[in-house]
Amino acid sequence: MEKLNSVLRRSILVISSFVLLLLTVWLGYSFFSMTSTTPHLKTEIDLSEDVLTKKVPVEEYRNDGRYVSYKYPVQIYEISFNEDDYSIGVYADNFLEYFDDIENAKFKYSLDKSKGKFDFTQLESDKGIYITNEYRVEKNLKYFIEYSLCTIQNIFDKEKYEGKCLIDRDMTKWEIEEIK
Repeated sequence: MEKLNSVLRRSILVISSFVLLLLTVWLGYSFFSMTSTTPHLKTEIDLSEDVLTKKVPVEEYRNDGRYVSYKYPVQIYEISFNEDDYSIGVYADNFLEYFDDIENAKFKYSLDKSKGKFDFTQLESDKGIYITNEYRVEKNLKYFIEYSLCTIQNIFDKEKYEGKCLIDRDMTKWEIEEIK
């Protein structure tokens, strides 16, 4: 009986050491990749619920360290103002590539006034605009945990994640510029 307990203790010790070693390698690799100038995974914001992303293709993706931004080319057909936000009716600048007619391409989009400003009265009619949404990504413990989980997900299912790490963040700022 004593011999069985000794073997069992050693087995548990070896298995625990192996699991701890794997955990250390995984977290170390995740931290090294996350802090390197060329990370293993491309950090992107989860925009699956954003109506703008569903209807308009992203023209430009930019990751400037702490900020991730997406730029969308749109045409405005309607503008209304509330106390808290701008409600604009827009459609994709190149909607014919994605929709059968303009009615299917049109949608309403809200821009929170506290996250950006633009004088819509200065817009010329029939002139397109770029809407740029910016998200802040702090390199903190929350991001490290998300990035580490993405590392594991990408190891087990490369085809689904395609080297991307989708994280959930709120938009911090929006900008509008006219298409020249």
